[in-house]
Amino acid sequence: MKNLFIPKIVANRFRIGSFDLYKELSKELIMKNSLLDSSEALSIIDSMPEEYRASIVYIDGSYTGFIGLYNINEMAHTASIRLELNSNFIDEKDKNLIIQKYKKWVDNSLGLYITEEITFINPVHKLVESISFSIPSFSFSMNHFLLPGISRCVFEKFLEQYYYDIPDLEFSFSIKYKNTIPAIIGLSDIVWSNSCANLYLFLDKDLGDAFPVHLGEILNNYLEYVHHLNIHNISCSVSSHDKNILQVITSSNMRYYGQIPFSSLDGENAVSSLLFQHVPGMFSDDSFTLPDCPSYKTSIFRTNKQCLDDVLSVGRDYKLISPMVFDQVGVDISSVLFEHTLAMMDREHFTKPLGMDKYILQSFEGDFSLLNFLMHSTYILLDHHEKYHGFVNILHTHANHLHAEIEVGLDFLCQYNGLDTLVLNKIYEELFSTSYASVTTSAYSFHTSALLLNHCLSNLVGVQLESYYMDGQLWNKHYYNKVHERISSDFDEVGTCIKKSL
Repeated sequence: MKNLFIPKIVANRFRIGSFDLYKELSKELIMKNSLLDSSEALSIIDSMPEEYRASIVYIDGSYTGFIGLYNINEMAHTASIRLELNSNFIDEKDKNLIIQKYKKWVDNSLGLYITEEITFINPVHKLVESISFSIPSFSFSMNHFLLPGISRCVFEKFLEQYYYDIPDLEFSFSIKYKNTIPAIIGLSDIVWSNSCANLYLFLDKDLGDAFPVHLGEILNNYLEYVHHLNIHNISCSVSSHDKNILQVITSSNMRYYGQIPFSSLDGENAVSSLLFQHVPGMFSDDSFTLPDCPSYKTSIFRTNKQCLDDVLSVGRDYKLISPMVFDQVGVDISSVLFEHTLAMMDREHFTKPLGMDKYILQSFEGDFSLLNFLMHSTYILLDHHEKYHGFVNILHTHANHLHAEIEVGLDFLCQYNGLDTLVLNKIYEELFSTSYASVTTSAYSFHTSALLLNHCLSNLVGVQLESYYMDGQLWNKHYYNKVHERISSDFDEVGTCIKKSL
């Protein structure tokens, strides 16, 4: 079991990480400490968010307790830390270090304030400490144009206009102007552990161009509000043909930072998506003008090949194989799973962008769900001995499968013998052969090998500031893009169109 344990916090002699591997032991610990039955103990565990509960183990892998958020009050933005230990031999220094490390991670991850720390130490059930923390004041006067929430009839009206494009919105507001609701706004894809989220702004299409000119200032007021909730980086993607939304965004304090070619559709044309972001203290750049954006008929990218191959030969006796055909080609999935788990633990040498690591850390129940995660990888890189060397995932597709966003994770060996170049080029070749016009990947600023690989094979299109939390700080995310060779000459080194669109 200890081989499947993946730490996310290291505190002296202890490792803090994968909760579900020791879920049963944690339940028994609660029953013992609090004199509760099994269902009552499970209700306590279930009340602790999966992403922020973790087992505590010694270096040798032996279980010693758990820690997590408890007594969460979302309305008041408060929570407690619940720490339960299975040993009286953990001294006060170690206990405080565990709490300190955990609290630092939570403080940098959530829009919650820690109000108390509740500690239980076996075998005596007692309250060891209860510490209060002051909640910083925030002088925010809600703009009278912003109405909290979106009524059902308003939402249904916008849903009819945008069809399936409206996601579930959090911290949603209606924008009121002269007894009408010309726009709705909210966040989606919030990653509290990275303190980032995507912004969605929808304008009433019935208004045409007659929308309030001061929507940019209203947006600024909203940005101030969500930053107060401890969401640091707020980003949005806008289709280059959506002129009204672009006018609002560019009149606000959000700043443009790049474009992703062919990730949006305008009728029969493939167009770019323009990327904007805001972090605290950022103001508009009045001197900036948006770049020219390419537009191509989607038909020029279409091929007869409809789907990706299950097995791709990379060269040097290496293959990219879909996990869905492991049984057919005779691959031992248990061996691959074990190597995949070890790779997730080797953050220093593995070129994984780490976009999914918190899912792996917290959201699997033993072998099954980790296996499920592996099976949802697009390709696994194996050598002729079936030894695991990494994976490639197609995370998202856009514009009716004209654009793909991929995640590449390769081991230390691949980075220094040229295999990383072979793998990425093979993926580009396969995607472009199945009608994709553009492929995007990303790397964080601490991943020098991944940055170098992408810089050599594709174009840097933009940098999302301070959007990934690790080791006590926020790191930048670098986006790279490669376009189909049929139109690659139309783009410069930063992915911007340099001649008139066809």
